[in-house]
Amino acid sequence: MRAFLIVILSFALLMSNQNDIKAQEYQSAIGLRGGYPAGITFKHFVSQEGALELILSAGWRGFMVTGLYEHHFAVPGADGLYWYIGGGGYFATINRGHHPVFGGEGVVADVGVAFVGGMEFKFPEVPFTISLDIVPAVGFYGLRNRFNYLGLVNAGLSVRYTFR
Repeated sequence: MRAFLIVILSFALLMSNQNDIKAQEYQSAIGLRGGYPAGITFKHFVSQEGALELILSAGWRGFMVTGLYEHHFAVPGADGLYWYIGGGGYFATINRGHHPVFGGEGVVADVGVAFVGGMEFKFPEVPFTISLDIVPAVGFYGLRNRFNYLGLVNAGLSVRYTFR
């Protein structure tokens, strides 16, 4: 696992030095995220390569708010295709009685860190993007302490309308 992280970080540093490649072709985007958890996603670029993403999702009669910083890298030779990595945090609540693993009674709140890795494609002539990503997370409070649960992995497919 450590070797895999070193390879990924080395590749990210190598790609970040390519100054002639520009990042995303839009300023902000809003759309829907399918998968686990499903919800609404909003992305806003704060620099040429850096974006903030907010994901609002619901499930198991609770909700989750995830905030991420994502650094984008163009895929050479593939116009409109980018890969990104980043991290941030989340806050979630679940109703234990409606969760398939964490049964019981009452509502549990959790706070933790989240990481993200994915790919995004910006369609050239229409104001839409499509992205596929994975968001592993580690809880600090509710789920970890009450259930000895060390983390969760969210994955999703997002379709967004873009604004210049």
